[in-house]
Amino acid sequence: MSNGHRDLNKSNETERTISVALIGLAGAVFAGLLALWPGMLASLNHTGVLFSSVVGIAILTFLAVSMIFGGRGCAYGPKYTGWRNRFNFQAVFGGIAILLILVLAGIIFATAEPSPNEKFAAKQTAFETRLTDVKTNADTISREIIDLKNRLDAVEKSIAVLDRTSSNYSNKLSEIDGSLKSLSERVEKVENNTTQVKP
Repeated sequence: MSNGHRDLNKSNETERTISVALIGLAGAVFAGLLALWPGMLASLNHTGVLFSSVVGIAILTFLAVSMIFGGRGCAYGPKYTGWRNRFNFQAVFGGIAILLILVLAGIIFATAEPSPNEKFAAKQTAFETRLTDVKTNADTISREIIDLKNRLDAVEKSIAVLDRTSSNYSNKLSEIDGSLKSLSERVEKVENNTTQVKP
């Protein structure tokens, strides 16, 4: 302290403790993002790779700047009062990085391609749906075949009835024809007898 004012060239214990904790958190996020980066990009489509690369680089940049300001604050003190002091910059850049992490999570969620297991499950579901459709169609065709068989049986029965009716008509026609012949013979006999009776 000098002249009753704080010496801004030195950081106090509380500032150093908070700053070191934030540097450690930022460093852990930085390292984790770098470790997960290749696998994350492999699971995204082309658009996702493009946008996540831009946002990821911005996150790493803001985290690095946040750690630099925090480290300088620990080593040399806040330097300025108000919004310009190093610890405020550390917090602001770290906060922006956190917001960008949320944006990155949204990009990953929106552009991630299905995993091999998800693709297999989707194919299996599609196959099961198709199998159900085929079974339904087969059941419909089977019912239609049964209906056609029933109709064919009915037609065959109708033909059999018609055959019997036709046979009956043929028999009756034969009987009528026989009766007509018999009647004709009688008429001839009567005519012959009449001819012989005439003087």
